[in-house]
Amino acid sequence: MKATRPLLLLALLALLGSCSKAIDEPVAPSAGTASGDQTLKIALSGEIELPEVDPQTARELFLEQGETSTGKRIITPFFYEANLPAILCIYDDFGAMSLSRVFLTVVPARSSNGKMVNYFRYYGGLDQGKFQVRRADQTSKAGAKVSYKQDPNNSGVYVGLFIGLDPNGGEGTSLDIGESSISYTHGGWETKLNHAINYVSNGPNRDATRIIFGTTSERTGKETVEVAGQKLTRVLYEHHPLKFAKDKTVFDQLPDARHPNPKTYDNVLTVNDLKLAMRGALVEVTIENQGTADVNVGGVRVGDFGGRQVEFSAPTAKPFTRKNQYGQTNTFWEVDTPPMVTPASTTEKYDIKFYDAVRLPQKDTKDGQIASVKKIVYLPFVNTVTGLKQTPGTLEVFYNQTTGSTEQKTVGGAVRPLKKQGILVSKKFTIN
Repeated sequence: MKATRPLLLLALLALLGSCSKAIDEPVAPSAGTASGDQTLKIALSGEIELPEVDPQTARELFLEQGETSTGKRIITPFFYEANLPAILCIYDDFGAMSLSRVFLTVVPARSSNGKMVNYFRYYGGLDQGKFQVRRADQTSKAGAKVSYKQDPNNSGVYVGLFIGLDPNGGEGTSLDIGESSISYTHGGWETKLNHAINYVSNGPNRDATRIIFGTTSERTGKETVEVAGQKLTRVLYEHHPLKFAKDKTVFDQLPDARHPNPKTYDNVLTVNDLKLAMRGALVEVTIENQGTADVNVGGVRVGDFGGRQVEFSAPTAKPFTRKNQYGQTNTFWEVDTPPMVTPASTTEKYDIKFYDAVRLPQKDTKDGQIASVKKIVYLPFVNTVTGLKQTPGTLEVFYNQTTGSTEQKTVGGAVRPLKKQGILVSKKFTIN
């Protein structure tokens, strides 16, 4: 017999949070200035909330356990001071995109409310050959270049940022990575609190399983539109637009120039309220042995929850036809789906092993004492999504008895899909 109980939401995982308001008001590049005359740059920033601990120097992620002021349990991501590798995706309304691997600067700081936070930022140049100014009459994708508008409030381009994917580490940056080269394979190990997870090494997740963080891409609603003459229901997603901002760090390039020239600035695309959240969920499994034999528990087997292989899905765009308030019909290209991480195989089963096999003694027949253990495992996906349909996954604990029949056995079953990402949930397994 086996007994389980439903997944229970314990707490939200702290997001790689929002940051302060920009100091500079956005301004557009000078009218008539060719994109080739100015280097296109990007500036990103945000905050990572930290628990109250002394800053240390390490290139690792720690998960700290704590409580809120109301006593609710939380698990907080803690990136120590680092140059953190990330995948940067910039895309436009026509389906063109630019991918690059960048390093985020992460430094500890104290927020306005007195809490310790990690502030992350990125400032760097973009590959000019992959960007062009959008023509006023442009109605479709122009080659593979990202088209941007010289508009201070609407550049027509958007950003996606991901931490933990491959290519992950290594020296330097690459401004020419392809969509197919971005991937992730679950390391197959449990997630330990206060256990270092290396985000800099370019190797696989052999020592500790990396957790994926990325820009949020939640569904925000639906609308009825016309595509290629057919009416359909379109799912709306969250996107993160970029704006132009004046760059006070740029100096006049004339010989002997010593002071910043306010008339000389780059094309700087920026966003300062970017949120990076954990993709997937942490599951705390509680395992009890109510059987009549001692058992060794090896780990958790995951099925139909998206698999262990993760792929990068490029953003998409489509020409949508709508009627305006005057009843006139217009067709415009718009972004459709944002950049995401998606399952490579929705039916693959994979094991998440415990670092050391856990021995649970049989139920005590005298006082009824039951041996148990709690472990945390990371799932990159919280459900298996086929179109708009969410189907259940499976979680099974695998174990073997130490005496008698010693072949591997499992206990568990179907688990309903979760509606949110970035959370900690619990699941109980009972061995009889």
